[in-house]
This record gives sequence, structure tokens and C-alpha cells, in this order.
Amino acid sequence: MKIILILSLFFLSLPFALPYNTLDNEDDYEETGDTIESDFEDCVTDSIFPEDTELPWEARIRERLSILAAEADEAYYTTGICVYDLTGDSLLFEYNQHKVMRPASTQKLLTAIAALSVLGADHQYRTRAYYTGNVSPDSTLHGDIYIVGDFDPAFSYSDMLELASSIENLGVRRIEGKVYGDISMKDSLYFGNGWCWDDAPSEVEAYLSPLTFNRGCATVEIVEGKPDFSIPTSYLKLEDRTSRSGRFSVTRNWIHGGNTFVASGKPSRNSHKTLSVYRPELYFLCTLTDILHERGVEIIHCEGDSSEYALQILPSSSTPFYTCHRTIEQILQRMMKKSDNLYAESMFYQLASINSGRWASWKDGARQVESVIHKAGESSAYTEVADGSGVSLYNYVSPQTEVAMLRYAFRTPSIYDALFPSLPVAGMDGTLSERMTRGTAYGNVHAKTGTVSGVSCLAGYCTASNGNILAFSIMNNGLMKTSTGRHFQDRVCQELTK
Repeated sequence: MKIILILSLFFLSLPFALPYNTLDNEDDYEETGDTIESDFEDCVTDSIFPEDTELPWEARIRERLSILAAEADEAYYTTGICVYDLTGDSLLFEYNQHKVMRPASTQKLLTAIAALSVLGADHQYRTRAYYTGNVSPDSTLHGDIYIVGDFDPAFSYSDMLELASSIENLGVRRIEGKVYGDISMKDSLYFGNGWCWDDAPSEVEAYLSPLTFNRGCATVEIVEGKPDFSIPTSYLKLEDRTSRSGRFSVTRNWIHGGNTFVASGKPSRNSHKTLSVYRPELYFLCTLTDILHERGVEIIHCEGDSSEYALQILPSSSTPFYTCHRTIEQILQRMMKKSDNLYAESMFYQLASINSGRWASWKDGARQVESVIHKAGESSAYTEVADGSGVSLYNYVSPQTEVAMLRYAFRTPSIYDALFPSLPVAGMDGTLSERMTRGTAYGNVHAKTGTVSGVSCLAGYCTASNGNILAFSIMNNGLMKTSTGRHFQDRVCQELTK
């Protein structure tokens, strides 16, 4: 009778399952923190399976997921699913759980859990300022200013103004020296290992530097009918090629490292565009010196040297006078809710720099993540960690490994208490705000999305109908349209929570 029941459930599902891949009409998108609207909520909010109240709760979920797995078997793309009952401490469902696949931004889960495990939620990013020499009675600093970067991705323009004020508060009105930036916290590579060269210039993939402000990006907006930078700086140039027709756009000559922004097309009052800036550490230093000039602080450089700022390692004989603090828990919110790649890479390099001292590399970060995977009870033999954000083409992980990390986090309150509130909530916020807006998954699924071309993944937590908390990972690779994967994941989540 049980075999007959399973077969009848399978064939009953076919009329609904067969048109599944024909429903997609959404274009692929790379995850940027922007939400997208699903046109197919009805196909994921109502269960396609009849209720069998005679079956135990676990059996009902396994029956439903088995039918979805059978559908995935017939699909052109690859799917892996792993579901673990955290309350009952038992494996609930598995399908291709050992297959390694590209995780896209669910890689951020591994980065976050590793950072919370190794560093702790209270670990601080510290952008520090020092001076050398001395300040004479005539308010002249006979020495240099040093800004030491610690890869704080949230360092803002208001923080920059505060830094300038701290220099003024030293009683300095004249600097006979330079403003230096120390970026020795990490290596000199601006891109992550395995990143695509043609993804630049983009605010989604800002250049990686320990000394960054405004996320290493600049925004061109329309001011009194003309394009202009939202934050004034002499480091960037802007060419106005706007006209009365065409779509408004902004670009720059990024292949040759150009920082001349070109605005074209017809602007409207709300037109704006944000792009990454080449050499963000110099963008930081130049903007700081611009602010000092505006406030009447004169910088006197040596004869024959026209530069007021440069890069140099902090000397041992220096005096600290400013620190900007931010914790991992604060960084975690935007990193997970908005899937911010720069934030994730900054956390990855916080891990990388623990034991390396200066010039930390992605390999240092990968070793730290792999060590926590071992701590979670999984072997890293079939895991490739190439970056912290999931942008890299070289990341590979299995659904089972992601669930093992989620289980490890759940069983470690110091990790879970910081991680869980940072996850997007289905139908409510972050990258899940427009997904699962109805049904039992709404407000129930707390999970990290992952989307790049050909890849769509979802991993996190949800509560089943009996009150048990589940950890799950759903990975879809080889997709023609990533929306196909999102629809499949939403259906799985509805069944997990029904």
C-alpha cells in the first residue's frame, strides 16, 4: 500500500511539475542586495501534495521532498538538498547532499560562521590615525599623518569628516609633511581569487583595499539638472555628455584604471549611478586632504614633490590620536541582509590577518574557514574556499557541508545569537523581501540567498509545523535562468514549514 501511495502522489504531482520550467520570464541577475519581484507566488504558496495525517510528521516531509527531488532528477540542471532536524538532532532529508557545487553568496554563511567562531561578534575593525614629529607653537606639524587601514567597509563620509576634525583638534593648521596611508593589512590584489575581470566597474564588486570609504565607490547624481558627484573629491573627474535623449548611464575607463566618470543620456531628477573607484586607498587619502584644505589646514610638501598623500608603512615612532571602531556583529547585518560582497571580503580578511601579520592573502582566510569546517565535523577535502563573498568561480561546497556549519552555529550560542538576526527573512527583508510573501514560509524562513549567473542557492533555518527547528541547504547549479532555482527553493521551503 505504501508503494502505491508513493506512486499515486508522484503522478498526482506531474500536471503541476511539468510546466515548471516554462514559467520563468525573469532575467538572470547577480546578487547585489537588490530584491526582485516574483511573478509566481501562487505556485509556491500552496502545497501540491494532499495531506496524509496518518503519516508521522517526518514521513510527510520526506514524502513531499522526495517528489520534488524526483522532479529535480528530470531537470536539466543539478540540484542538491540537505535538511537537518536541529531539535531532534537527526538528518531529515538528503538528495545529492555530497555533490560539490558553486555556492554563490551562500559562501557568506561559511565566512560569517568562521569569523564568529574564531574572532567573536565583538571583534573590532579599527581604522587608526597617527602622527610623527611634533606640533610647534605656531600650529605646524613638523611630521606626517598616517592612516592605518583595517578594511572597515562601513567607513563613511561622516567618519571621514570626524577624522579630519581629529587632526584639527591636535591644534594643527599646517602640515610640513604628507598624509600617508598604511594598507599593509592585506596583499596588493584588488580582485578576489577567481573573480571575473569583466564584472568591473561595479558597486557590487568594489576593489579590495584595507583603506576604503564609501565602500570604495562614487555616486553620480543630478544636481540642478547637471550630473555631479554626491561626495566632493578632487580624485575623480566627471565628463558631462548628457543629452536630451537616450537612457541615462555612467561609466569610466576601467580597463586602464581610469577614474574619469562619463555621464551620458537623458538625466531625470532622480537619476543616479554608483560605480567602484580605482585605487580606493588613494581616493580615501585625496578626499581627506581635500577636506583639510577646505578647513584651512595647509599641507606643505617638499620642493619638487607635488604629492600631498602617498602610501607608506607606519613607522614605530608615532603617536596615535584617532580610532574608528566597528564590530563584526555590526558588519554582519549588511553583509547578510543585503548580501554585500565588500563587507564579506572585509570579514574574510579579518580572519586572514589573525596570524599573518601584514600582507594577508586569500589563502590565509581560506585556511581559517576550513579549520572551522573541521570543527563543525566536516572534512574540507571536498570544499574549495577561494573568497569570502561567493563571487569567485573557484568556490565549491556541498549542501551537507553548509548544513554542518549551520548546525555548528546553532549549537554554539555565541555564534547563533549574532548570525540568526542577520539572515534575510522570507517575505519581509533583505534579499528575501520579495520571496515567499505568503504561505507557511512567510516570516518563517531565515536564510542566505546565493545568486550568480547559472547558480541559485538558499541555506538557513526554518521552523517546521511541529515546532522543530530545521537547518537546510538547497543548491541549484547549471541554470539557464536563476529564477528557476529560486522557484524550486521556495517550493521546498513551503513544504518544510507546512
